[in-house]
Amino acid sequence: MRPRRLEPLGRADCDDAQGKLWDAIVGGPRAKSHGSGVPLVGADGGLIGPFDPLLRSPELGTRVQELGAVARFGLGISTAHAELAVCVVAATWRARFEWFAHARFAAEAGVPAEVLEAIRLGRRPDLHGDDAIVHDLAEAVVGPKHRVDDVLYARAVERLGERGTVEVVTLVGYYCMISAILNTFEIPRPDGTDDPFPEVGA
Repeated sequence: MRPRRLEPLGRADCDDAQGKLWDAIVGGPRAKSHGSGVPLVGADGGLIGPFDPLLRSPELGTRVQELGAVARFGLGISTAHAELAVCVVAATWRARFEWFAHARFAAEAGVPAEVLEAIRLGRRPDLHGDDAIVHDLAEAVVGPKHRVDDVLYARAVERLGERGTVEVVTLVGYYCMISAILNTFEIPRPDGTDDPFPEVGA
């Protein structure tokens, strides 16, 4: 694995604004959801995933983590559908940490292993009904054209409603931002875990 580009900030390294953000992250709803081998604080004493870089701009980071908390825990769409969409983003961006975390969350929410494997490999999984719509909507947004055609849009609104369609698209956008942070700052997946995208290189 490539070395991370930022030296992790421990809680004791934080100024007042950074410390407030740190405490909001580790004391918020994420703390109750990370029982699947995805800790919030790493062995190096720094926050895992995108949160350590966000400490560098605590005002921005606060808004990002608040939006993320809603995206993870406050949507009307099901957890399985949310995690399915996030995995499409992670695979498209080849965001290793994002895949590490959200493939686990997706599996816990009931997304079948063969579906996740197809997404990881960049293939269309065998999905039907609302599952297929969520996948196709996410894929259209992150795809080369970044457009949702009229047929898919009509199907999405019919099956997911306007709220559900807005939530899927916004969730995809949020995790594109998170993927950009993870990839730019070379946030590593945890030691001892397999590289989901070895073709990207070290």
